[in-house]
Amino acid sequence: MFREFCAAALLAAVPLSAVFAAEAKPVVVTIHDNSFTPAVLTVPKGTAVSWVNRDDYLHSVLDEGGQIESPSLEAGETFSWTFGEAGSFIYHCGVHGSMTGRIDVTP
Repeated sequence: MFREFCAAALLAAVPLSAVFAAEAKPVVVTIHDNSFTPAVLTVPKGTAVSWVNRDDYLHSVLDEGGQIESPSLEAGETFSWTFGEAGSFIYHCGVHGSMTGRIDVTP
């Protein structure tokens, strides 16, 4: 009985937002066959997005607003960015300008 009381007291002391934050899954955009997958993504503010290069040649991630700028990513390398503000972020590959994507960030 004492153990159940302590567990309930501990859970009551933890903010519910912390419980859900711990369950957040990583968001990954795969770079493969000269494309970003998914090409359009919607995430809440504060989400970290990682781009993983699955091609055998260089790619990069550059947004049109000039905030996001990855180094050139070799095969298997990853770049991550945490979106701290709401809005729509259109990006492209700095090596292959026809490769485009968009991240919509909700408040």
